[in-house]
Amino acid sequence: MALVALAALPEPRSRPDRRAGSGELLSLRQTLGFMGAQRSLAFLYFTAPLATAAQWSLATWLGAFLMRSHGLDIRAAGLAMGLYGFMGALGNGAGGALIDRMSRGAPRRQLLISALGMMIAAVGVVVAMLTTHVALAITLSLLVGLCSGATQPIVSSNMIAVVGTRMRGLAVSALQLLMMLVGVGIAPFLIGALSDGFGGGGNLRYAILIVGSATWLIASVNFFLAAKNIEADRERAADYDRAPSTTEQVCSGGT
Repeated sequence: MALVALAALPEPRSRPDRRAGSGELLSLRQTLGFMGAQRSLAFLYFTAPLATAAQWSLATWLGAFLMRSHGLDIRAAGLAMGLYGFMGALGNGAGGALIDRMSRGAPRRQLLISALGMMIAAVGVVVAMLTTHVALAITLSLLVGLCSGATQPIVSSNMIAVVGTRMRGLAVSALQLLMMLVGVGIAPFLIGALSDGFGGGGNLRYAILIVGSATWLIASVNFFLAAKNIEADRERAADYDRAPSTTEQVCSGGT
């Protein structure tokens, strides 16, 4: 399919990043300068990979944990993993919409509610890993997946809102890169390494507990920090799109 598209579709003409109503061209350096001046963006970039790391780590190791620590067979453990994935997807859709409704569209409230969700996830994973009741462990794991999934749309929507319109491609690609490297690549490996270091077997629960609770807790703190600057950063990005500014203003972070 990729070869067919390459052969059949014409290459679109690329255009330099040009401000509306201005002859000013923005280089990559200037774009990064504007993004770097947005304090909330830095916290969101730190939050998203951590939340993804915790969510993917539990998704990767939940089945093994249930079999090792609670004696579930592979079919029951696989069902629990499937339900966990479903709850994460449900959080992405319904959970994000619920947070938006609860916050009445206010970005600062969105981030504060998301911070609370991360705290619930951090506490939930600790109890889920330490309880001896398999039903409670599964139930809390599903709740954790729901809370973690619900925050991802909030991160994406606010990240897009704090950068200029023509910067969003770079902003989104950088976020996806961080989420894949840290969230999908490093965190599940780290849990496996910690589990082996603890002696393997039932000690997997402690590796999941450490990585999951730490990453969700730090993500919660970063949501709180992002909330302090989100309103000002969104306003500055909107001003940037509405009116031309000089290169010096873009690089220095002025309005």
